[in-house]
Amino acid sequence: MEEPSGPVLATRGVVKRFGDTVAAGGIDVSVGEGTVCGLLGRNGAGKTTLLRMILGLLPPDEGEVRLFGAVAPAGDIGARQAVAGFVEEPKFYPYLSARRNLELLAQLDSARLDSARLDGDGPRVTPEAALDRVGLAGRGRDKVRGFSTGMRQRLGIAAALVRAPRLLVLDEPTIGLDPAGAASVRAMVREVAASGGTVFLSSHNMAEVAEICDCVVIIHEGRKVWDGTLEQLREQAPVAAYRLRTSDDERAEALGRENGIDISRALPSELMIRAEDALRDKFMIELAHENIAVRQLEPDVPPLETLFTSLTSGTETTRKEAS
Repeated sequence: MEEPSGPVLATRGVVKRFGDTVAAGGIDVSVGEGTVCGLLGRNGAGKTTLLRMILGLLPPDEGEVRLFGAVAPAGDIGARQAVAGFVEEPKFYPYLSARRNLELLAQLDSARLDSARLDGDGPRVTPEAALDRVGLAGRGRDKVRGFSTGMRQRLGIAAALVRAPRLLVLDEPTIGLDPAGAASVRAMVREVAASGGTVFLSSHNMAEVAEICDCVVIIHEGRKVWDGTLEQLREQAPVAAYRLRTSDDERAEALGRENGIDISRALPSELMIRAEDALRDKFMIELAHENIAVRQLEPDVPPLETLFTSLTSGTETTRKEAS
């Protein structure tokens, strides 16, 4: 295999059709080394189809997948020796223990595991180390049939880590996890990138992507509608909207307009304001000077969520693709 001469992962115009349905309509993706890149889209947008093509489980009808600088045709195991991950729910032998499932996978990868490392100079990724990494150290002897959906998700990530991959591909990795488990997985993803690995993960949760990703690809109905860095995405997001309740909403509304605030009445007893942080802070101070008490100030839909909704609506998608 060629050494990376560019992106760790790249797709070039990949197309996949199922009958009359276009699941992927010419998607280009480029992910650099040491990056966590999020693939965002609503359910049915084509995320899993794209991941299947990257993992070689599904051949594209058109276009190509490149891994580490080389073309990686579907089914080419050699091109994916340094790749691991799963799509949808990971599958295991239910009558075997978690550790035994990982041992079997390790045996299949035994030649590569002789030189694999969890990080640059760390120990080989044994099944025990992988289980510990995802918080299942105490459940290694338990049969997988008794695992919850969240535990199976974590075991799937452990199975991927056993390969010590340079590229980790994950499909909705925190689905089914409780808040603590999801936070642990997000921290693990960042650790993989910090040690030089690359992660490409799908999600429909903008808040999660914003927390852990360096770059974002948004697809809708099988087509890419946006990609770039997280900072570039933030720059395009609309001004944050806040719900405001005061002791005198009528005067607060008038004062807001005088101060250049985009302010309107959301409910009879609630105002909606949109302004940059500095201008909003100044307005809050003005309210206090006018003896108007602020009884409630809370964010409405987060700006990134608003942008995501806009990008994945039919009208806005057409405009973005044409630009």
